[in-house]
Amino acid sequence: MPDRQVERAVQLLDELERNREMSAVDVEHAVYGVLTAAGYAVSTPSPGRPDIGIDMEFQGRINGEPERVGVEVKSHRGKVSGQTIYKAMDAMRATGLDRILIVALGGYSNLALERAGIERLGKVDLLDIPDLRSWLQRHETFDEPETKSVRQILRHAMRELALRLAVEPTEIYDVEWRDMERLLGEVFQRLGFTTHVTPSAKDGGIDVHLVDPEGRAFIVEVKHWLSKVGTGAVKRLVEVTARKGARSGLLLATGGFADVIFDGLIEVKAPVRLGDANKIVSLCQAFYRAETQLWQPDNSLEDLLLAETLALSDPPIVPTI
Repeated sequence: MPDRQVERAVQLLDELERNREMSAVDVEHAVYGVLTAAGYAVSTPSPGRPDIGIDMEFQGRINGEPERVGVEVKSHRGKVSGQTIYKAMDAMRATGLDRILIVALGGYSNLALERAGIERLGKVDLLDIPDLRSWLQRHETFDEPETKSVRQILRHAMRELALRLAVEPTEIYDVEWRDMERLLGEVFQRLGFTTHVTPSAKDGGIDVHLVDPEGRAFIVEVKHWLSKVGTGAVKRLVEVTARKGARSGLLLATGGFADVIFDGLIEVKAPVRLGDANKIVSLCQAFYRAETQLWQPDNSLEDLLLAETLALSDPPIVPTI
């Protein structure tokens, strides 16, 4: 956005946060002004049209794709209920919109957040005023695209792939193996790790090297295969993790793991964890939440990285995707 548009949008957002006595109509006008100041062409329902749960509509590029977005503004200071989410979904279907953006001054109940969860990723965005600030910074109007370097284009493409897998997990097998490594590099970077994706040749058994804000190192090895991973790959990661002095190693295998690896390594006491396609999708869904400002991790990055994975002493896992 141009500087003057940014300044005007910020002023309106400040007013929304500061003035708790604004009427419902004034709040809607302020949100309309914010979106207009941000460069969106916003339209409102014509007078006399039945209220179907949409206060205004605009077009924009959401995650790189042009979409029609409906906006519902909840001006009361109480938390939005779960029923509001169902009504928003009904309104989206009735009007042919691509997405619903709900802006609530009072936040959202746990049930509302749950109902707008994984099964509706990419359809409903729940934002309060601070979230709306971040949302505007992340999404674009229909301006002419800027000239970008090849590296920038590749990074953008990998982020798009991660967002796609978050909502369509079964397409994970359509991703090329090298793109999977790059994709996960973008995911880890967005979640808060300092990330280095190693060159494909002579990577030394490390596909992605991570460092968390506390300075702890983690090693991620990615086996994006249809077949199951055997003992050799696990042993190599155990050795590399020990040699590099990493806090933990994570082996992600899209096709899962052969039963025999647990027979041969069950007594190994090494900080190595195993994850399958479900773990990769879970990471992409965490990335989605971080990108849309609907979620920030409550636990440490280490907990986020190793959640839903197995130690070598655990039973084997079979992918469900």
